[in-house]
This record gives sequence, C-alpha cells and structure tokens, in this order.
Amino acid sequence: MKICWCSRCLADDFAAGRPAHIRQDWVIAAIGFCHHHRWPLEDRCNACGSSVWAFRTPARGALRMVCTACWRPLERSFPPALEASNAIRHCWEAVIAFEHQIMTALRGKTPDQFCLNFTSAEQVLREVRDISGLLISSDRSDWAPVNAFPCAAMMPGHRLPEFHSTDAPHPLASARIPLRRSLLAATCAIVMDAGSDVALLDPGVAPAIETFLSRVEGAAIDSFIAAPGRWSPSLIQRIAETRRATRRSASIARLKGCISAIDRAFA
Repeated sequence: MKICWCSRCLADDFAAGRPAHIRQDWVIAAIGFCHHHRWPLEDRCNACGSSVWAFRTPARGALRMVCTACWRPLERSFPPALEASNAIRHCWEAVIAFEHQIMTALRGKTPDQFCLNFTSAEQVLREVRDISGLLISSDRSDWAPVNAFPCAAMMPGHRLPEFHSTDAPHPLASARIPLRRSLLAATCAIVMDAGSDVALLDPGVAPAIETFLSRVEGAAIDSFIAAPGRWSPSLIQRIAETRRATRRSASIARLKGCISAIDRAFA
C-alpha cells in the first residue's frame, strides 16, 4: 500500500522545526483521515498529481517531504479542502468516527456496543472487509457497485471518480486514498443505522442498505450471511428487513399497475 500523509501534521513539523516523519496511522488500510486534525489524508501531490515523493533536507531547517516532480513541499494543503463547507466536515466526522471503531476492533477491543448494535470486534473487521470487497467486485469491467454511492464530500475539489472492478484481495489495503475514503464512507452508511445514510450520501437518494442490496449479487451476500458468526445479527436483520420491504414495495407497485390497466380498459 502506498504511504499517505496529513499535510497539517507535516505543517506542524515544519513550524516546530521537527523533521518530517511518517505516522503509524498513515499506513493503516482502514484510515482515510488524520484523526488528530480531522483532515483528509493524501497520497499524491495536490499541485501536479505525482505520487512520487522523497525526504529532502533544505539548506536551512529540518527534513521535509517534497514532491520529486515539481519539488513542492507536501505540507501545503489542498486549497479546495481548505474551503470545505461545514456540511462536508460533518460527513468527514461520520467517517472518522467509523474509522475509530475499526481501529478499536484492530486492537482486539470491543467497539462502542450502542453505536454498532452489539457487534463484536471480529465482526466489525469482517463486515468492513467483506462489504468493501463486494462494492468493488463486478462481472463487468466498466461498472462497480461502489459507483452507486456518490459521496463527493470524501474528495473535496476532486472530480468524483468512477471506480472499476479489481483483482486486489483486500481493497482497503491496495486502494488509492480517494477510493479508500469512499469505500469507508459507503461501508459506514451500510453498517450503521439509517441516520448515517442521510449524513454521508446525497439527500433524496435511497438508504444505503437498499442501494447495496440492489447492486450486489444476492448469492454473494447470502454466502457471508450463512457463515456462522461472520456478520453481526444486527446487520443480518437489517438486510432481511430491507429485503422484505423491497419485495412489499414491488408487490404494491405491480398491484397499482394492474389497477391502472383495469381503469384504462373500462374508461
């Protein structure tokens, strides 16, 4: 996995005269934000887009991280991110809170039971890994289920990318930062309660759990549900309730269509 960085951490190092250095959290797959500054991590120069960087010692001052393509110091923040609105920051906070739960699970500790509806640490990690894999898996090279979860707030100032399928065994470990943040946001909206859907996704769209079930192969989801203890009872229950509601809505729509057809026939 490529190393990413927080421009604000690097700016703090530069201001304090400390050598720039890589933080442990920057190389963890389940992290897309700096939890200290509540700021998006980056994995390429925000001036020229190059992903190649190096440590360099200037004539005066401490060690710095610089882009080797345009020689811009990497502590300089991405301007559109600086202009992010309060609404976008609210989305960031929702994903950061979810990342914190994942980090708790990685340490082998039980996450916030109230927040995750009595989901164990092992189940949190499995759900994140499995859902991320399902969101980027597709039989078609030009389409992937993660494209159904537009979340521009995860990439302020960047054009929302179209993600495609991949053969990578662990998407969070191999994905670039924009895809990693989007996967975490989509997974958060699917795993958490309905309130998270409104916070992360555009208003007016279907709940994330509905979009997930409509875009991902049902047999793939059922295989994870059938594995004893792999997914939490709360997530399995949400899936079952959503499937029932979807079938009920489809039946009502068919009945309304039949009634309309009869009305037109006798009009």
